[in-house]
Amino acid sequence: MACSSKDDTDLINTQDLELIPPAAPRVPVAQELFDDFSYSTADDPLISNNKWVLRDGNGGPGLGLWSNKNFEFLQPETNTLNKVMRMKAVKLPGTIANVISQAEISTTSRKFFAGTYASRIKFYDAPVSGADGDAIISTFFTISTYDNNNTNYSEIDFEYLPNGGFGMNGPRMWNTTWRRSIPDSNIYNTRQGSFAGWKVLVCTVANNHVKYYVDGELFADHSGANYPREAMVIDFNLWFWFQGTQIQSSNAAYIQDVDWVYFAKDSSLTTPEVKNIVATLKSQSVKFKDNVQ
Repeated sequence: MACSSKDDTDLINTQDLELIPPAAPRVPVAQELFDDFSYSTADDPLISNNKWVLRDGNGGPGLGLWSNKNFEFLQPETNTLNKVMRMKAVKLPGTIANVISQAEISTTSRKFFAGTYASRIKFYDAPVSGADGDAIISTFFTISTYDNNNTNYSEIDFEYLPNGGFGMNGPRMWNTTWRRSIPDSNIYNTRQGSFAGWKVLVCTVANNHVKYYVDGELFADHSGANYPREAMVIDFNLWFWFQGTQIQSSNAAYIQDVDWVYFAKDSSLTTPEVKNIVATLKSQSVKFKDNVQ
């Protein structure tokens, strides 16, 4: 899929606190993960060295296959200090097995539990090429071992569905907390409306509450039996939901951009605090850090 230089430049041509020096000393955090996604290509050995895996092959969720080639790391000439990871999902006319190609990246270490999870993501309301209307899902989430028999199963989701899905019209943001990997075992909140553009997503997991924030606004507060019970991986994926995707009709290519990801173990941080920490790390030319145990 070709991407225009205009679109690439727009990736970082916005007002953004992460790209300027921090305004105040950062909040101290003993154990943290930070990745600026400053890799060269999808084949960069640093990706696996930093304990990420680009998914390749079949399996759920969604339709068709997953490809580790559906990633680009963009660095527009207008700003050489910042890179963005672009994920893409592609659909061509034909049979499902041959035409659907999705993207997923996750940590290989299942070691993340209580604390603050955050990422800066650019969502899109339309494909970059082809016909619009598919049930495409853009995500940032955490997940434990996926097993219907796992009674400690834990999952925390930000999911943006620009064209609707899950039985509701779009565009819509979903925040879902799971206690089993089976239907009707989750708590969810949705917010209808467009979320196209750059958004800072923050989730705090502490004191039996999972709180979801978008650009500093509290969107959901889940507690009780759905509170996570075991360690999870951090994950991003872009995939086609099996209901609402127009197979055998037309081609389409969708994208999701990720600027950075951050995790602070056993610390509940506000969105301004997270952005200040990220700004500090960027100002120190830190591309990757992980001392989470």
